[in-house]
Amino acid sequence: MAAIIITNIVVVDDRPAPNTFVTNIASLAPGQGTIYSGSYIAPYDCCGPCVDTVTATGKDICTGSNVVDTATVACPRITTPAIKVSRDCPPGPVTLGDLVFFNGVVTNAGNATLANVTVVDDQAGKVLDNIFLSPGEAVAFIGMYLVTNCGPNVPSGITATANDLCTLSRVTNRFTTTCAALCAPSGPLIFGSKMEGPNFVFSFTTETNRTYTIQATITLSPPNWQPIASFAGDGSVVTIQDAIMDGKKFYRVLVE
Repeated sequence: MAAIIITNIVVVDDRPAPNTFVTNIASLAPGQGTIYSGSYIAPYDCCGPCVDTVTATGKDICTGSNVVDTATVACPRITTPAIKVSRDCPPGPVTLGDLVFFNGVVTNAGNATLANVTVVDDQAGKVLDNIFLSPGEAVAFIGMYLVTNCGPNVPSGITATANDLCTLSRVTNRFTTTCAALCAPSGPLIFGSKMEGPNFVFSFTTETNRTYTIQATITLSPPNWQPIASFAGDGSVVTIQDAIMDGKKFYRVLVE
């Protein structure tokens, strides 16, 4: 077979998609070679070895007939799985016994697809269960719980776990913050309540050196507490009156 010159050479790869352009080569003389290079992000759906095929096409300079050749290699893939989680404190002031809501985000921080992603909050329990996350993907979640501890810096923790889809190796991440929660008074505040026309009336005894804030909401899911009154206690009995327009209202007294 006579040696021929090959022209109009095009090299393509089947990664990350079929016929991905790599390079053009003007011509190659008989026995001549040249170096080319390319790159792509390792496919998330391949656990390795990942098969990669390049195809070179060209034309015989004399006859114009097409020539083609392929090369295939199976490459190992090394993954570094990682997961990250965070959560916010409940919005607005909360007090002991409140039903509160919070938001959070879990993120795939590695280069491996994660399976069995589970997020468990210390107070709310499981807030996300058995999902998949691609590298760089983030999913928001919401949780709710009853406030059972109070103080200016109550620990609030959350833990995320998952498995590398390919190797099944386990990854975990824990996030801890502190959230403020007002303490409820030591004894019952309300000792008298009644309806007077359209108004709900209730009374309680105050303590000196304590600050009282009265709030009301028409819904608890989600709560929308609105202030009614705020004052310093002096040991006297106070009476609160508030109009109830729709026949339903919830009240709370914050004590500091």
